[in-house]
Amino acid sequence: MRPSPLLASLVLALTGAAFTGIAGAATPAVPAASNKPADQPPSQPRAARHALIIAIGDYMSPSIPPLLGVGHDIDSATQMALAMQVPQANIHVLRDHEATSARIAQEIAELNNRTRPGDRVFFYYSGHGTRYYSPAPADNGCVEALLPADSVPLTNAQLATLMKPISDKADKLMVFYDACHSGGIVGKPLGVTRSLSTPKGKLTPKFSPGGAIDACSKPTNIRTRSLGGEAEKAGALAHNIVLISSSRPDEVSFDDEDAGGVATQAWRDCMLHDAQDLDQSGAISVNEISACAQQRIEARFKGNQQFGAQHMTLGGNAGFVPGWLTSAASAASVKPAAMAAVAAPPSTSAPATTAAPSASAPVAQAPVKPPATAPAVVQAAPGAALADIVAQSDPRRKVTVTSPARMLKIGKDALDLSVTSSHEGYVYVVMLGSDKKSYYMLFPNDRDGDNYIKAGESLKLPRPNWRITAQGPAGTDRMLVVVSATPRDLGQLGNNKAGPFVYNLTDAGGRARLQWLLGTSAGLSKPECQPGVARDAATAERCSDAFGAVITEFHEL
Repeated sequence: MRPSPLLASLVLALTGAAFTGIAGAATPAVPAASNKPADQPPSQPRAARHALIIAIGDYMSPSIPPLLGVGHDIDSATQMALAMQVPQANIHVLRDHEATSARIAQEIAELNNRTRPGDRVFFYYSGHGTRYYSPAPADNGCVEALLPADSVPLTNAQLATLMKPISDKADKLMVFYDACHSGGIVGKPLGVTRSLSTPKGKLTPKFSPGGAIDACSKPTNIRTRSLGGEAEKAGALAHNIVLISSSRPDEVSFDDEDAGGVATQAWRDCMLHDAQDLDQSGAISVNEISACAQQRIEARFKGNQQFGAQHMTLGGNAGFVPGWLTSAASAASVKPAAMAAVAAPPSTSAPATTAAPSASAPVAQAPVKPPATAPAVVQAAPGAALADIVAQSDPRRKVTVTSPARMLKIGKDALDLSVTSSHEGYVYVVMLGSDKKSYYMLFPNDRDGDNYIKAGESLKLPRPNWRITAQGPAGTDRMLVVVSATPRDLGQLGNNKAGPFVYNLTDAGGRARLQWLLGTSAGLSKPECQPGVARDAATAERCSDAFGAVITEFHEL
């Protein structure tokens, strides 16, 4: 697909250079770009990021065994929060006796007060989990809960209620539990019950019965109360929530007194530097971090005759990219077994018409076993970058794309589409050409920079002063349509031009740059957007990274 001959002639007259098309054009090689745009460091703290870290190792009741590694967990969770661009001042910590049931509820309420629509929130808990008997008919016996310092349990249903005001407005809410039997967070069914002896050495199970009857300490009698399920009952959108648990419901999570939670250590290291970009989308998702973490946990317990490895579980949007990692390693070094533990990106084989993608199904990471053969090189999937961008979108910002024709005859039919958005914002149309070699920013472009759209308005593209006609090669042109709350800085894409259109190669640098650009407000450096500045709803909207997105397809014949 390429611009019409009329526009091509105009470009030729203005630039003195022939324009050979878009989808089928031979694009010149350019140096591989860095995964970090130089002018806007992705690690820059953001006022719209918040974290609440709760770590309990010293309980008020002497009958509850201490967890000596939680101090390390605070450090690890803080590093995770900083990697998620949470400013240090926006990281709030409750430790040990501070973290009573009432105080946790109070801190969640205050976190809600600080959160503005479109913000991102990280909630981390390290401590004991528990199970207790509930006579309520709906609970059907034993209930799974987290155990605050005063031993007043907080169930998943209670936590879902406390967090609902946050999930109602946050762009993304990421919850990480490192506690025994915390696997119920994602609603996974109980597996095979294991009998665990009292650990020796430095590993301590992160579970306390908390005075519960014996039956409630046995996994076979548990009616797991999924935080994901409870949040969904409360009306939360699964696409906007990310749920990470250190173990399955029938397993024990471990605390290492010298380094903290085993799952937390593994996830921290993978998030900060060890995870692989398995689908070569240009960013590293929660699913890919967890695959790396599970591999580390397996290695930690390999050959242990007393304990088997715990298995991390995921729920909600496993495609969420929690932070811009500085070392998105090449998937060429990834073991094939690790690939099997990662969910595939959302399917986009059919033309999409709405920005509300299906929520990723809860994923239980399978054990990662070292392969007997050399690691295989993973071929880059250019469409994976577009799918990753959709995974970062807010489905409350609905984007709809319609077209009178999606089957276009080469040399004859012109592109014709209409974009409608539930929110006002700025429209960006990116095309992955049928040659799969380049991404093109079709709109806005040098001929048409007016990309503002009103809520409920239908924007017809291309406008009369620029037209695009199918010119082959035959195949599918995949388009990403984004409507962002704030403008994006297209200068970050570089100066490679095909006529009036900026393009990027689909190499690692191009995929990373495209993802960062569309997910980052151009107002990042404005004084009113800086951490520490008072923020009302209007300010938050002017600085927001939030966007709606949809992938649609056209077929050249």
